[in-house]
Formats: sequence, structure tokens, C-alpha cells
Amino acid sequence: MFIIVIGAGEVGFNVASHLSREFKDIVVIDKDEEKLERVSELLDVRTLSGSGSSMSVLRKAEIHKADILIAATDSDEVNMISCLVAGIQSRIPKKVARIRDPEYATSARLMGPERLGIDLVINTDQEVVDSILRILDTHRAKDVVDLAEGRLRMASFVAEEQNPFPETFAGTQGHTYSKAFDSSGSAQRRKSNHSPWRRQDSTP
Repeated sequence: MFIIVIGAGEVGFNVASHLSREFKDIVVIDKDEEKLERVSELLDVRTLSGSGSSMSVLRKAEIHKADILIAATDSDEVNMISCLVAGIQSRIPKKVARIRDPEYATSARLMGPERLGIDLVINTDQEVVDSILRILDTHRAKDVVDLAEGRLRMASFVAEEQNPFPETFAGTQGHTYSKAFDSSGSAQRRKSNHSPWRRQDSTP
């Protein structure tokens, strides 16, 4: 899979880092040479200097081959224009934009296929808030992820002597578990020694 990431700041860097570990073919675009140098030194990805909203830069990045474009700069406007220009040049299966301004982020008409054609809007600041609220809403959870448009919630717990499911986790202190809760409140246990949502300090 070929993915173009626009923006080599913290968000773009972390996205590219995660994707490169999954053996994806990644190109990171940014105008800041120092940020690109950091990306080149630490990640197994290609880099390209320039603006992600530039048609010529996107052509150099081989936009016609891209499966996904992720616009993750600090500028909402640059991210939106990048997706628009990319969509004009090529039929990209999926375009993702980091949009922090709620006025933009909640405008389905603006983001829809008849305008910018952005498939997924990520509001990173709001995602952090939502994640915190999900954890607070689930007693003793270390991490919580909503799935299936909120109909299913996956939560991870560290088994302790004082834990919310003593009969289920008896004698398993130190292990991290995930539980899936459906809308009816039922739960199913799955032991995980390497959960993707597990905290690094959760196992002694």
C-alpha cells in the first residue's frame, strides 16, 4: 500500500512512524528541511521537500499511485487544499485530513464528495478529549476505544487484587486484558499480553 503523508510535524511524524512499522510504502512531504531530516534519520520512509498543496510536488510524490493521502499539517486550510488538489489530479481511494477548527470539521457539505471530497476528518485535539472521557466513563479502565460507531466499546484493564471483575481475573495480577462491551452491557474477556492499547507501565 502506498501512502502520502503531508506534514512532518509531531502528528505527521507519528502517523508515518506507525505506518512504516506495518511495512507500508510511505512518502512524507513538508517544506521544513529540518523536520524532513528528522524523519529520514528515524524512519524508513521517503521524504519530499515542498508544499503538499502544490500540484507539481504531488506529481513528484507520484500521487497517481497513492492508495491513501493523509494531510496532517498544522494548518486546516493547507490540509483541505492538499486533499482538494490531490483529488483533482488523481482518483485516490481515501483522503484523510487533520482539521482542528470545529466549524470546518463539522461541515459535511464542505468535506463531502461534491466539494473537497475528504473521506475522514480527524480533529486531534477533540480526539484526545474524547479518549479521556471514554476512560473516565469506564471504571478502572486504562484505555478505551469505541468501535462500530459507538455500539461497541473495547476497554483494557490491568488485573489487580482490587479490580472491577474479581471473579473473572482472580489470580491473574499483572496481566492486561481487554473487554468488549456491547450496547446491552454484556462483556467478553480476551487475555492480551501485547494489547495495542496497553500502557507501557501496566505490567511489572
